[in-house]
Amino acid sequence: MKSAVRPPLLASLLFAASALPAAGQQPLPEFELGYRFVDVSGNEQMYRTQINDRPGVLLRMLAWDAAGPMDGIFDYAHLDASDIGAGPAGMLRLTAGQANTYRLSFTWRRTNFYSALPAFANPFLDDGIVPGQHTYNRVRNIYDATLEIFPNKKFTPILGYTRNVFVGPGQTTYHVSENEFALDQDVHSVDEEYRIGLRFDLSWIRGAVIQGWRRYRFEETDTLKPGGNGGNVSFPILGRDVTADGIDRTTQNKINTPVTSVWVAGQPVSRVKLVGSYVRADASGEATSLEADSGSFVSFQIARFFAGLNDGITSKADTDYWRGSVRADVNLAPNIDFTGGWTERSRTLEGQALISSLYLDTSTFGQVPLGDLLRAVQENTSLERDDRTLDTSVNARWLGCFSVNAGWSQTHQDVEFNGEGAEELVDQPGEEFTRTVNTYGAGVTWSSMGWTVGADYRRDDGNRPILRTDFSDRDRYKFRASYAWKDLVRVGGTWRESRADNNDIPEIAYETRVREVAGDLEVGPIGKILTLRFSAGEFRVDRDILIRVPQDFSIVPQAQNEIGHTWEGGLHVAWKKLALDGSFLWMGNQGSIPFTANRVRVRAEYDVGHNVGVAGEWLRDQYGEDPAFDQAGLLADYNANRYGIFVHWKP
Repeated sequence: MKSAVRPPLLASLLFAASALPAAGQQPLPEFELGYRFVDVSGNEQMYRTQINDRPGVLLRMLAWDAAGPMDGIFDYAHLDASDIGAGPAGMLRLTAGQANTYRLSFTWRRTNFYSALPAFANPFLDDGIVPGQHTYNRVRNIYDATLEIFPNKKFTPILGYTRNVFVGPGQTTYHVSENEFALDQDVHSVDEEYRIGLRFDLSWIRGAVIQGWRRYRFEETDTLKPGGNGGNVSFPILGRDVTADGIDRTTQNKINTPVTSVWVAGQPVSRVKLVGSYVRADASGEATSLEADSGSFVSFQIARFFAGLNDGITSKADTDYWRGSVRADVNLAPNIDFTGGWTERSRTLEGQALISSLYLDTSTFGQVPLGDLLRAVQENTSLERDDRTLDTSVNARWLGCFSVNAGWSQTHQDVEFNGEGAEELVDQPGEEFTRTVNTYGAGVTWSSMGWTVGADYRRDDGNRPILRTDFSDRDRYKFRASYAWKDLVRVGGTWRESRADNNDIPEIAYETRVREVAGDLEVGPIGKILTLRFSAGEFRVDRDILIRVPQDFSIVPQAQNEIGHTWEGGLHVAWKKLALDGSFLWMGNQGSIPFTANRVRVRAEYDVGHNVGVAGEWLRDQYGEDPAFDQAGLLADYNANRYGIFVHWKP
């Protein structure tokens, strides 16, 4: 990815900025506008998957505040924006209104999602072909508007609307007839929510009631990729080449969900605060999928060859969900606080699906014609889950230079499951599962003479796993220490570790250990000009578990072992009209996913006038993978340089 240098651009931006009037009825906005150049060598697809900065015009930032009323419409207004244009994620936000009459908030966010990993779903990786067969390049636009009427009164009506649009192409694979074929994919989804509510504030009690309606529509179309007729299997099956002349599939999903939310907070006496909340959502949805395939196929399930497949799926699902909570904060004595709460969640899911498959022009493996074959399967699934959590804690800050905290919580789960998906459960479906987890913990902090030292410990005990990754025992430790001398030196370190297992269940043998160690140092400002910072860290994961293979439910061991290190530093220089920022980051990981990443960031800005500054930046990213199982190795490496020239207008 390369971009040509355009020298006239900077001159044009400088001229436009200097030509702006110095003052008017409303102040001019502060903004930073410029152009970014991108040069990538190596795997550009991996670069876009991880970073996705593109060449082009970029509005880095914009900020504007109205100086006063605007034609009787607004008493106040604020507008800000960032990374609009060549950035992968841009945002614009407007807040405006009239005091005591209304307040309007509007937000727009745009995000580009790109993924083309070289080793993911790639049967041809050994031949040097990248990327894999699962890719996407999609854009999400979110628009949100909220109108509050009489915002500073005792009662405030609220109206709101959110629209979330997600569209774009991709590529996926589909397994049919003992072969796997690459498909071109297109996704279009729209998620809308309408809201109406009332917020109240009566000094001793306040809260809000919001009623929302969510409408979700999703459509996906898949077609056989040009040139993909042979699939990923090149050898004949039972003496016949398995090929596809065409695969066309359309999937649609529709969900309607009314959502009610209520929260109330009050202070009945001076030392007691109470907060309660309730949310209820009852969703109903339906999905349909239509598929038409043609070619030369074979199926071991029906023990036949066939020339085409017409497949239809219709399904419906209903889910009822509610969550309620009550929390109390009590000041028992000066510097001694107690907090406790109850939270309960309940979810019920019921659904059914009908699958109708018509196999065309079938024949036996001995080439005897048998005509068409129709098969229909109906499946019913239900899930009921109730979670209840009780928690209490005490925080005391009165022991001289010491402060201590202690707490307990209990989570109780009741789950009943019927239907497909038994590979995720410890036992067979159709049973009721109960699980209780008790958590105990305490911590202490000492602060004196610039030093702060603290330690925390949490213990979780669970009596029975429901999912295969549920733990029976878990211990969590945290130690931290820091020292600060005036505003010149600050040094600190943190150590965290978590250990969990369910070794008392030999058919799972789940065990995990996660450790993080980090230290940081900051020096400055030195002579009010220079500030330095540096940090280093280590991250380690060791995880072992016996998993069920979805194809045949057999149990096999799986392990993940990672050890990573980071080194990071930076500086800030402020001298007269010049501001300079620089930073570097090195990350390295060994184990199941070995890689190294280097990042350098340099930005300098110089004020060429009272209102105008010129900024330049250089960003460099290097990524490399070591050869390992399911890794692309050298095929994933890239070296990316981005250069930016910007004009910063400061009114």
